[in-house]
Amino acid sequence: MTAPTVQAWRDEQEKSLRADNSWLTVAGLFWLAEGPNTVGSAEGNDIVFPAGSCPAKFGTFFRTDRTVTFVAEPGVDYTVNGTTPKAGPLQVDGDGKYVPDTIEHGKLSFFVVTRQERIGIRLRDNDSQARRDFTGRVWYPHDPAYIVEAAFTPATNNRTISIQNILGYFEDTPSAGTVTFTLHGQQHTLEAIDGKGSLFIIMRDKTSGHETYGAGRFLFAAAAVNGVTTLDFNKAVSPPCAFTPYATCPMAPPANHLQIAIPVGEQYVGEHH
Repeated sequence: MTAPTVQAWRDEQEKSLRADNSWLTVAGLFWLAEGPNTVGSAEGNDIVFPAGSCPAKFGTFFRTDRTVTFVAEPGVDYTVNGTTPKAGPLQVDGDGKYVPDTIEHGKLSFFVVTRQERIGIRLRDNDSQARRDFTGRVWYPHDPAYIVEAAFTPATNNRTISIQNILGYFEDTPSAGTVTFTLHGQQHTLEAIDGKGSLFIIMRDKTSGHETYGAGRFLFAAAAVNGVTTLDFNKAVSPPCAFTPYATCPMAPPANHLQIAIPVGEQYVGEHH
C-alpha cells in the first residue's frame, strides 16, 4: 500500500471503532439464570444497567431453557429492531450465526447472545465510558517487508480447527485451509477459516502479550486465486476483547502461534494478558 492508502485504511478502522454500536459501546454482558431476570438502573435488579440510562425498573427477561422473552414494566417505552415491540421469544444471536432481535431504549440497545450452555444479554451504550475515553488505535510503522504471498491449500474431509474463546469454551470450527509463506528466510503455515468471502486468520507471534494483544490478532486475506493469496501483516488488528471486557473473542489456535515477531499492524497499549 502507498502511504496515503495505508492512512486511509487506518482511518477507516478508527472510524468503524468509534461509530455508534461499535465494540467501544459494548457496556455489559449479563448471563441469565433460568426463570425471571429483572433489569433496570436501580440496584437490586438481577441486571443493573448504567445509572440514568433507563427506568429504575425496566422489565424482566424470562429464560426457559434456550428460549428468552422480554416483558417491560407498564408504561416503559422501547422498540425491537426499530419498530413496535413484538410478543413471543426473542431471536438470539446463536453464537454469531443469526441476527438477533435488538431492544432499544434511548442510547441503549441490547440483545440475547448464546455461548454454548450460557445465555446472556449483551448491552450497548452509545454514551459508554469506554467510547468517551478512547484515545485512538496505535500502529507500528508500515513495513512492506511484511506483505507476502502465500500458497493456499484447501481443507479436505470437512476438517475442523478446535478454537478456544476467552470464556474457556472450545468450538470445532470448519477449516478453510492453510496458508504457507516465507518470512525472513523461514517457512510458516497458518490455519485459516472462512471469513465470508475472504480468509480469516487468528494468530499470535512473539509480540503477543508484550507489544500486541495477548490473545492474538485478527488478519483477513483475500480468497486465493490459483492457489495463491497475499498476507499483509500490516493489517493485523486487535480483536474486540482489546476494547471491551464484554466480548467473547476466539483465541489463536496452537497451530497459529508463530515463533517469530511480527512488529507491524496494530499495537496494544492496555493491560496485556
